[in-house]
Amino acid sequence: MAQGRISIYDYADFASFLSAVVDSKRLQRKTFSLRNFTKRIGLKAPSLLTMVMSGDRQPSPMLLNKICSALNLSKQDTRYAL
Repeated sequence: MAQGRISIYDYADFASFLSAVVDSKRLQRKTFSLRNFTKRIGLKAPSLLTMVMSGDRQPSPMLLNKICSALNLSKQDTRYAL
């Protein structure tokens, strides 16, 4: 893992990875909010993203692509997440 960057390959599932990324963003930027991130990926309510992060819901391939894009993941990392 590169210094300061969370690697998707260090996590057993996408939910754990996404939770770690969100936690890291919250620590790095006090202005980060799940609500704004949710809007950025085109969702109306943050509850779906919360369910994905908790593992209660599996993201559709389209949602997973949107999340990966918003996180600036490489194509290789996105394929791994799928």
